[in-house]
Amino acid sequence: MSEKKTADQPIPQDVRKLIDDALPRICKRAIELIDNPAVAPSAQAQMISTLFRAAGLFNPDNAKNKKQPHEMTAAELAEELAEARSKAAALMRGERVENDRGILG
Repeated sequence: MSEKKTADQPIPQDVRKLIDDALPRICKRAIELIDNPAVAPSAQAQMISTLFRAAGLFNPDNAKNKKQPHEMTAAELAEELAEARSKAAALMRGERVENDRGILG
């Protein structure tokens, strides 16, 4: 049987390099797509949901306190998006982010 990966296990160096090199570009491109009015609103909502999941906003630790995007008001979505952008910008500058469990959990 294969052993389940936990957050306590180190991330392999090749995976860490891929994340460090590609993740800032991926985040920037995702935000550009969300901001593009030519992209369908349903695709924008899916991208937001994906980013929230990758950022750990749907983790079981947060589940009782966080709403899913389809449950949020426009103001709540804007607040969460601003927070996600702030975290992405900090990560792109190489800063550690509070409560960041990383993209691999």
